[in-house]
Amino acid sequence: MFVVFCLCIVYHTAVIFGYRNEGEEIYKGMEEIMVVDDEPSVRLLVGSILGNDYKVQEASDGAQALEIASNHHLGLILMDISMPGVDGYTACSALRNNLSTRDIPVLMITGDVHEVNRKLEEQMGVVGYITKPFDCQDLRDKVKQVLDGCVTVA
Repeated sequence: MFVVFCLCIVYHTAVIFGYRNEGEEIYKGMEEIMVVDDEPSVRLLVGSILGNDYKVQEASDGAQALEIASNHHLGLILMDISMPGVDGYTACSALRNNLSTRDIPVLMITGDVHEVNRKLEEQMGVVGYITKPFDCQDLRDKVKQVLDGCVTVA
């Protein structure tokens, strides 16, 4: 019940402050990032946390993420590991094999720490991971570190 309440507040805040407004003037000069998660509530939450500082694209699976990444100049991708269809690891591997997307840093998002395969992440150039549930400030800090170049693609 508490989670639903929080998500409602986040949604209304996002609407009030224009996160859902796609007008390009709002985003002029903002770094563009993408959140990829099959859970709409996670995409909305991450978007509302980061939407005042970055232009946030959303994808619901790895296939959609690959399409968006090919058509946008992204500074960072936050990607869920476990998704139906094209999962996070498969999508990340495809990103690394594409000349136009290979240098986009990827932070993996997971609800299960045991799911994290650090050796595989290193091979794919993943810059780190964020576990769900995450602290809003930790998310902001990690994104800023990556975009400021403090954390780089392996």
